[in-house]
Amino acid sequence: MATIRDAYRTRARTAHPDRPSGSADEMAAVNEAYRVLSDPGRRAVYDRSLDGVGTTGTGSAARPSPSRVDHDDVLTTLRSPRYNYEGEVRPARVPWRFLTVMGLIGVGMVIAGAALFDGPAERDPDGVIRAGSCVEILTNSDAREVRCTGEGDLVVERLVPRDERCPSGTMPHRDTLGRGIACVLPPAPPPTLDT
Repeated sequence: MATIRDAYRTRARTAHPDRPSGSADEMAAVNEAYRVLSDPGRRAVYDRSLDGVGTTGTGSAARPSPSRVDHDDVLTTLRSPRYNYEGEVRPARVPWRFLTVMGLIGVGMVIAGAALFDGPAERDPDGVIRAGSCVEILTNSDAREVRCTGEGDLVVERLVPRDERCPSGTMPHRDTLGRGIACVLPPAPPPTLDT
């Protein structure tokens, strides 16, 4: 087997299409010859075809010695499955069916995941006031972030530096962390019953 591999490598170096003396047809033949000669089953069939012995024979005539195989003849007569019978390169085939099935599976998994899992959990207060944070007003008139409950929440419209004024319609309260002034929207009035 080492002899076959060494002969293949030597021949492939000269037959490779990137070499000045090489060609794609010759490289295809070298590859096919190596494929046949490195597989004991394929090699036995090829050896029998050279001797003119049928594939059903037994005994020493069915198994010629490896020294009787002329590697150069094999290299020039066999073709690679990558080439058609005229020696032209076949175009590469893209596995579209497989890619389509995998894409559909991926889309199905995304849809199933969206249906089975809830959205992001409500963010716990971290003490940093941002626009949209719910706050409570402390006795010293500072604003501290709290979890939103939905009814009567005081919501920060924006956070401004200490030297700026809050927009009209908002109440200014100092941030407990000292990052600026929280412009808090007043709580929404409770709904009235119209009679």
